[in-house]
Amino acid sequence: MFDNRIRAATAAYLDTSHARALDVPQEAQRKIVQRFITCCYDDLAKEPRHLEGDDVERALCAYLPRYYGARDPLALNTEEVLNAYFRHLREDAVVLHAYEIGVAFDAHIETFCATVRAGKVHEKGIAMTRALHDERRGTKVGRNDPCPCGSGQKFKKCCMKLGD
Repeated sequence: MFDNRIRAATAAYLDTSHARALDVPQEAQRKIVQRFITCCYDDLAKEPRHLEGDDVERALCAYLPRYYGARDPLALNTEEVLNAYFRHLREDAVVLHAYEIGVAFDAHIETFCATVRAGKVHEKGIAMTRALHDERRGTKVGRNDPCPCGSGQKFKKCCMKLGD
């Protein structure tokens, strides 16, 4: 579940001209920005405006792909939405490392996209996290059922471990 600071930051972005200018549906933008902000707080322990270039690299290459399922269609819009989000941040707050963030983002966004497209395994499992479990629709997955991520393993040996 997302906490109030993540919801507030997402709502602040969605109310900007940057968000309205995109051809990406608002619901998709909301999910992408919430995932990124959650990654910042939970994995990097920083507010997005306090990020540095190496934080953006770690987010894009190691942490953020886990918030997406393998071949998640939202990944196709992530570059465009996060660019708009960073523009919003620069206008709304003092971002000390804005240049480094931009350089790191441009250098590593393709790695993020390729990781999600391939569904590569990360240190905590296939590209799937609690964010996807919160949004899950349909029947409950049992411990011994095949994992819904498509890895071929039982759920208890794959994505269930992400909830620990």
